[in-house]
Amino acid sequence: MNIVVFGAGAIGLSLACWLSEKNENTYLLARGKAKDILIDHGVIIYDGNYEKSFHKINIISALSDIQHIDLIILTVKNYSLHEASYQIRKDVGADVPIVGIQNGVRNQVVLPLYFKNVMYGVIQYNAWLDAPAVVGYNSKIPSIFAMDSVNPELCFPDITSQLSQCLPVTYSSRLSDVTHNKLLANLVNSLLTMVKTPNTNENWIALLKIYSKLITEGIDVLKHIKVSEYKLSELPSWCSLNMMALMPSSMVVERFKAAIKEVHLTSMQQDILLKGKGISELEFINGYFFELAKVAGVSATYSDGFYHLCKRQFDRSEFLQL
Repeated sequence: MNIVVFGAGAIGLSLACWLSEKNENTYLLARGKAKDILIDHGVIIYDGNYEKSFHKINIISALSDIQHIDLIILTVKNYSLHEASYQIRKDVGADVPIVGIQNGVRNQVVLPLYFKNVMYGVIQYNAWLDAPAVVGYNSKIPSIFAMDSVNPELCFPDITSQLSQCLPVTYSSRLSDVTHNKLLANLVNSLLTMVKTPNTNENWIALLKIYSKLITEGIDVLKHIKVSEYKLSELPSWCSLNMMALMPSSMVVERFKAAIKEVHLTSMQQDILLKGKGISELEFINGYFFELAKVAGVSATYSDGFYHLCKRQFDRSEFLQL
């Protein structure tokens, strides 16, 4: 099966590495300096325990390099999604099966404009680039591929069978629940981008309080729009999160520290802090929750204030963490 991973960021590289172990017809689309580095040196991937492995991946610079494509896994971020989708549609048409792997729900609006056969991926692990050909990840947690009201295994039996042989993956028909619970987990991205890692217990407690407010407001918003809890490996249960917000901070701050330190770098931190971009997925995560709260008529004071603070700070020519 010819599988193309479109997007050579941390998620795209890690998926391409794992797919290529079992499927020799896996291709990664890359351009510019990154393409040359990947062709010359391959990919080094390492986990949270710094156990490294080397992968030589098939690199292409255009979709036309492959005569027939069975599946495209699209891993570009939301702010590049229209451009990438237009290019794919132009090059290979609307019928090619697509897996859209982006944070949030924007891809559920964009991808059907271009393609007829779409499922959506939710990644449960965190990954980052140390260099164009060096990618780290925290742990190999199963991804979730989902569709609305139908299990992808029924619509794409051959594709899901192949993916299951190559990747740790589960399938779900609860698309809205899966993606909105992932969004809830992603609310921490902007917080960790905006605020430096605390160096005192007092500052850790302050960070915990902000996090708890953002999360509990997010849960309240999701309940009002009839989203149900969906257990993700990276997110405690809604009950636990609400209880944490009510408990004395001194009782939970150490557990919070440990959880935050496992994150390493979020995708938003990579955009704002490492790449120096003013462009991030803030609008598609915090901005989306802000709009949801308004529509649902739910008070979300912290979410409102923090979203607009991030928006102002990220738009500055020189961003400085608080």
